[in-house]
Amino acid sequence: MPELPEIEVIRKTLSGHLAGLTVSGVTILEPFVLTAAAKQGLTQVIRERVLEVNRWGKCLIIHLSGGKSVLIHLRMTGRLLWSLEEPVTQPATHRHVLWYFSRGREKQGVLTYQDVRKFGRIDVIRKADLKRSEILRRFGPDVLALTKDEFISRLRGKKARIKAVLLDQQVMAGLGNIYADEILFDSGIHPKTEAAGLETGALARLFDSARRILNEAICQGGSTMRDYVHTDGVPGSFQHAHRVYRKTGHACARCESVIESGKIAGRTSSYCPHCQKELKAA
Repeated sequence: MPELPEIEVIRKTLSGHLAGLTVSGVTILEPFVLTAAAKQGLTQVIRERVLEVNRWGKCLIIHLSGGKSVLIHLRMTGRLLWSLEEPVTQPATHRHVLWYFSRGREKQGVLTYQDVRKFGRIDVIRKADLKRSEILRRFGPDVLALTKDEFISRLRGKKARIKAVLLDQQVMAGLGNIYADEILFDSGIHPKTEAAGLETGALARLFDSARRILNEAICQGGSTMRDYVHTDGVPGSFQHAHRVYRKTGHACARCESVIESGKIAGRTSSYCPHCQKELKAA
């Protein structure tokens, strides 16, 4: 599933393509991926101009001149691809929504939403009501929008393992399995440690690691493990910098201990047993 860095790379690329363009048409091929509001409102944004493209956690938000916003949550296998002409992607059934853009009377390009498994969702809502969206109402604040004090406050005292807390999108939005593993390794915190057992210094270290790892991943175009490519079809390269994610049985790059893994919150978590000591709640 694309996480915050991948979505941020898509946002930046999409911003460059769509800035100032007008939605000249919308083709809906698969309404299953649309919320009830989007089924009614997606064609109503035709002739509206793109003001900006934002992100909240793992969700893209396209703000339009008429006061509405289009929200796109790619989830596991969703893709947004930009092309100058309507793409001839095979199989065609994987293309679910196409937006056509123009500048004046001149055609500028097509944005295609693809999704093999159809887990993604598209919503349309007024910008003033964003938090009430079917997608965003389950999200806490974006992890990169938090100050260090806010970050620490949201984690302090949680009666759950820190890996599970980082994955909880209601606590903070944007982190998934890849970056939670990498951030915990970078900060030297074992994923099974209870959040309540972490002192302020450890939580501050976790905040610094989150900022560093996420920004490094954004600079490298995100991580392409299978499906992810950004809007121009280019894969990311940060997967080559992973130090623990999917490295079970390999030597730790820091101490050469063997990377181990286990299930936390239903997800496989990889860690170095030497560099990441498990702490017990006080």
